[in-house]
Amino acid sequence: MATKILMSFAMANHGARFAHWLRNELMKHYKLAGVDDVYMDCAVARMRDSQKLENTLSMTSEKNVDGSPVLNDGRPVPGNALGEKREVGVTYVMPDMRGAQFSANKPHLPGHQKDSINIGAGWVNWNENFKAAMTQAAVVVFCYTPEFAASEWCRKEWAQYMEETSRRPSLRGVGLDFGGGSQFFNNQPRGFKRLALNKQVHAGGGKNIFAWEAGDYTLSSSDFAKLTGAIGRL
Repeated sequence: MATKILMSFAMANHGARFAHWLRNELMKHYKLAGVDDVYMDCAVARMRDSQKLENTLSMTSEKNVDGSPVLNDGRPVPGNALGEKREVGVTYVMPDMRGAQFSANKPHLPGHQKDSINIGAGWVNWNENFKAAMTQAAVVVFCYTPEFAASEWCRKEWAQYMEETSRRPSLRGVGLDFGGGSQFFNNQPRGFKRLALNKQVHAGGGKNIFAWEAGDYTLSSSDFAKLTGAIGRL
């Protein structure tokens, strides 16, 4: 399977569930079925069964709110990964317990399980997989929020996109700007389009599995049409 759309987003403050919602809508719109077709690392890690990942974990002194260690790239470590090799046929995802990942309006506290918890990719070579997906992709979709701008890893993915467009000018990009992204996207390659969009914020509850917590957001049908128009044919 080859990636057609690659997604770059910040997980914090409802960003992860928006990205899941968007991936689902894009797959339906473009009639895609492959797990890599719309590449989102925590979704791919959940379903890909051919990864053999060695235990080359590098720790920092930082701790998650539950006291577990953190990788040197800021991502949390699954509790059973320490001292073990990872096996073929096993997918690696885990709760992302970093405090910044929880809703800004309901910060998570140790022992308090009311708030939802994002599911993060559990592989240490996430960036290598991201870059490999970019070499295949027709378009990269960036979800710009204040959390995106504040994330070292989101900024790194943008820099890698810029590098890849220098090597492969046919690679397109679309930036969903939810406010404040005009300066960030000021230096953009020729095939990039910035869309100023609005979050369609939900009150919580209801039947939308990607927007069931207060503060979760999606796109209106008109804004989604703008996005698919900007993406064009794959």
